[in-house]
Amino acid sequence: MANECSIYPATLDDVPDIVALQEANLPTNGGSLSVRQSPEWFTKTISEESVVIARCDGQVIGYVVGTSLVAQVHVPIIQAMLSTYPAPPECYLYGPVCVAENMRGNGACRCAV
Repeated sequence: MANECSIYPATLDDVPDIVALQEANLPTNGGSLSVRQSPEWFTKTISEESVVIARCDGQVIGYVVGTSLVAQVHVPIIQAMLSTYPAPPECYLYGPVCVAENMRGNGACRCAV
């Protein structure tokens, strides 16, 4: 397990690391994230205080996003979900959730907030 680990709201300085982690976990790179979000999308979402990251030994090792329906209505998988399971307009969605492959299952994201 990593020596220095913390979980906190993402800042704009974290966007490049979040995007790099996302890229490593897209299907084209062997991962299973279903949607590629742009750096601009993460920037906007972070400004709404909707992204939390885990950082261990200086590296972003995970993130989770919580957004309004409006923020993700452009995503085809979200559109399909909402057509099958309509939601109240004021609800929030969580996801994507992404954890670096080498950090999964070792308790690294159970560090102090």
